[in-house]
Parts: sequence; structure tokens; C-alpha cells
Amino acid sequence: MASKRSNSIDIQPQNPGQHRIKRKKPTWQSGSTFKLLKACNFCRKRKIKCVIKANSNICESCKYHKKGECVFDHKIISNNNGSSSIINSPPSILPHNLLPSHNSITNISPTISSSGIISHRKSDSAISSASSPASPPMIKNSPASTGLSSSSLQVSGSYKGAPSPTNSILSPTSMPLTNNIKSARQSMFELYQSNIEPYTPFIPYEVFHTNNYNDLDQFSKCCINIATVSSPNNKIPESAIELFLEFLNNFLSTGSIVWNETTLSCFLLMPLRIPIDSAIIEKSLLFFNELYEAKPETISINLILGAMTIDAYYSLFCERKLTTNPNIRHRALTYLHGLDDNSFNYHFLYVGYFIYKMIWLAHADNLSFSDRKYEFLQLEFDMLLWPAKLTKDLSVVKDKLLATPEAFILHVLHNTLLTAFYTKALQHKDVIGKMISISAVPGLYHFISGMAKSNFRVTNEIVGRWTIIANCRVQTAKLLLDLNEIMDFDAFKSTLRLFTKKSNVKDLVWQDRIYNRVQQLLSESVIDEDDDDVDGAVVFWVFRDVRSMSLQTYINEEKQRRVGMGNPAYTLPS
Repeated sequence: MASKRSNSIDIQPQNPGQHRIKRKKPTWQSGSTFKLLKACNFCRKRKIKCVIKANSNICESCKYHKKGECVFDHKIISNNNGSSSIINSPPSILPHNLLPSHNSITNISPTISSSGIISHRKSDSAISSASSPASPPMIKNSPASTGLSSSSLQVSGSYKGAPSPTNSILSPTSMPLTNNIKSARQSMFELYQSNIEPYTPFIPYEVFHTNNYNDLDQFSKCCINIATVSSPNNKIPESAIELFLEFLNNFLSTGSIVWNETTLSCFLLMPLRIPIDSAIIEKSLLFFNELYEAKPETISINLILGAMTIDAYYSLFCERKLTTNPNIRHRALTYLHGLDDNSFNYHFLYVGYFIYKMIWLAHADNLSFSDRKYEFLQLEFDMLLWPAKLTKDLSVVKDKLLATPEAFILHVLHNTLLTAFYTKALQHKDVIGKMISISAVPGLYHFISGMAKSNFRVTNEIVGRWTIIANCRVQTAKLLLDLNEIMDFDAFKSTLRLFTKKSNVKDLVWQDRIYNRVQQLLSESVIDEDDDDVDGAVVFWVFRDVRSMSLQTYINEEKQRRVGMGNPAYTLPS
């Protein structure tokens, strides 16, 4: 008979008079655990894994041996030039973003050049092989594909005092100090691959080819550098935002920019990350329409993705019709089907596609009632099921649980999307509300209130990364005000107490106007003390499951009706 594995350590006695001791092994299976990239002194000395539980400030090994806290020594890291720098020890509370680095990027060695721009050294073979018109969906096993923090791309980026691209930028138009143009081109290309493409793949690879790169203007280089330091694993400082905006506004106001596919692709990286005037965004989208109408079949898919995403979010925030040609959604959807569905950029672009389609359908008066009804039902069904496609590293189960910045960004965007969808349906209850069989009821309002509360609770570190996150919070507050006018709901008022103003929104006047409306509503209301909504996540998933099952019934009925009418195939493009 096979022996049963014992959950204990058998310690043999050193002297004949001693007794054998059986010590129970520490069990760490309960709760979520994470293996730290840098082990503490105790674990490193014993050559064992340094594992920490969620919401704990000490690793399991130190806790089991009653060490009280984890201790980290100072580390000396050698630079490529032979010098060395001291990295400060991390705080006693272990940071959650000390996650393992990925093998696929270990051959990229980040260094800070004398110009202040971070550069990555790698062989030139990577860029020479990039000859396809559209960039690949993302780097295989990149931080965005796994949902992990991109700290492994930066030298000790998680430690206080460590050099990082955020605090080392001296000039937004400067390039990494290199010996020749080829090296500068290579550095810029690698910055795009590591810090931009995994999130917003709006620039085609041919921009970085030798001849094209030599023609790259300072405005485009400025945009690429801004996007590099404001990727989700970085936060651009407020002082740098003012400086970068000054550069951009000077470029745009002087009219010295020669608009083409390259400059437009680079510019479309900006409105997601930093505040840009809506009139300038509108102007850039109108220029995109000119390019698209001139050559709709040959225009870069990367540029189409950028235009669709920017138009979707700013049409949502400004509550206007789409500026771009709605036909671009067909090519965008085809491209999305070829992306890795475990990557961040796949889900980020898909949420943008949902918003784009929602706004298009809301104004698609040329479609018949039956066609619009089917499209709205399918859209709502797809949006509700979308969270089930997220990997664990891109999911936010509860607001207070540990999650990656990428997960929180997707969480806020999706919450805003659903809130906007149901608000639009209730505001047009005789048309859209009738199509999807939805009305203002407490169950729906509790569902929306929970999502809004989750958006308002997102930490400043997440809100400060991209301007669209701050914009989503303001738009969510406005949507709650609109819904409260349709049906007064006390839970909305307690939720709106969490809404605060942020500095990185697209329009401070727009934010002040909504904030004043919120304060007026709260001053006129008597609000009970709100307990912690422990059932918020339960309400979300119950509503989502029940509603999606109902939608499946509605969709099947619509399909059967079409079969009865002799039109079994529904050919309207999604």
C-alpha cells in the first residue's frame, strides 16, 4: 500500500537522549498568495520562496517563524558604464507590485542616458524584422499580456529613490543619447514596444523604419515620449503635464505641424493620457476622415484603432454624435478578433469598440426598429459577458482586494460603459428602453450605484495615470444625477458623497459644473449613514447573470422571428 504523504517535518535527534520531534509544516493554501521578485533576507538565506498573502505586510515564512517583519538589505546594482548606484530598501509593508519579471524581456537592459531619457539596449534584428503594415497585437508575454506590473522593465522601479523615466525626463522632444541615428531609432522603437504598444497600438511599425524615422518630426517624437512615461506602469508628474501641454499647444497653435498618418497616429496617443482641448481632438478626427475617405482600404489599421478609440471616449464625455466614419468599426473588429484575448490591449480596445457601437446605434435612425433592437440586445449581452473573458490578473473581484493597475483601468472603463448604456436606455425609454425591455426599477439602480461607488473609490494613483480615468469618474457622477431625475434614489446620493474633483480631467469647467450639481443635491437631501456595501459585488454578479439569461431569451426569440419571416441570416455587420 502506498504510504500517505505526511504534512509534517520529521526532525531526527542529534543526541541519543533526545526525542524525535514532528513539527507541522506551515500551510499557505488559504487566500491569494504572491511570490515576491526580491526575497527578504530570511527567505534568501534559506533559499526558499518568499510568499506573501493578499493584504499582509509580512511574508508567510517570517510570520511562521515569528520574525515580526521582513528585512531587506541595500542592493548595489551596476550600470552598463561600470558605475554603481544604491537602491533604497523598500518599506516594511511589502509593495504588491513586486511581481516576477518575464523571461521574454530579460534581454532588454534599461539604462538612463545623459539626456535623461530611458533607453533599452537590444539587437537591431528586432526592428529589421518588423515589415508588416500593422504592428503585431503585442509583445508575447509582455506585462500587459499577463496583467503583471511592468516593473521588470525598469531598474528597481518599485523602490523608493530608484531612477525611473517619470522623474528623469528633461525635454519631451529629446532622444536617448546615442552614437548614430540607427541607435536612436532603435531606442525609440523599443520604447514603443515596451511602454506603448501593449496598451495602445496606434502607431504602425513602418514609422520606425530607417527612412521614415529620419523624417519623423519633433511633434511626433514629443508625443511618443509623453506616451512612454505615462503608460499604466508609470505616472506622469503634474509639473511635466504642464510642460508637455505647453509644447503641444505651441505645436498646434502655430500651425507648423504637417498633418499626415504618422503625426496623427502619434497625436492620438495623447487624449487618453493627458488633458487635451476637445476642439483640437475634433480637428484631428476630421483630418482622419479626410484620410479615410481618400484611401479607406489602405489606411493603417493602427490609425483606425486610434481614431475609433478616441472618438468613442470623447463622444461619450461630450455627449455628441461620432465624428469619424462609422464604417471604420468593421476593420477594427476584424483586427480585434486576431488579438490575444489574454492581453490588456485586446480588452481595452474592445471596451472602446463597445462604446463606439453604442453611440452609433443610439443615432442610427436609418436602421429599422427590428434591426436596431437586435443590435442593442446583442450589444448589451456582449457587454455583460465581457468580464468573464478577463484573466485573473486583469480582473477586479472586489474594490478592496489586490489588483493590478491594468485591472483597475479596465474596471472603471467597463463600469462607465454599462452606466452610460442604461442611462441612455432610460432617457429614451420609448425607443431604446422599449427595444431592450428595461425600465427604472430599484434592482437596476442598485446595480448602477454599486458600479459608480466602485469608480469613485479608485485610488489617486490609478486616477492619475490616464486622464480618461478621471473623466470617467466625472461622467459617472453626471449620469447618476441624470438617473436620479428620472427616479429619485437614496443610494445614488450616498454614492455621490464619494465623488471628488481631480486636476487631470479634460475640462475643469465641465468638472466644476457637475461637482456643483452634486453638492446642491446633497445639501437638499437627508442621507442616512451608509454602511460598507459588503454585498456590492454580489449585486453586480447576480444582476449580470439574471439579465444575461433574459437577454439570451430575447435574442433567440428575435432570431426565430426572422426565420419565420424567411430571413434566417442576419447580415447587418456588428
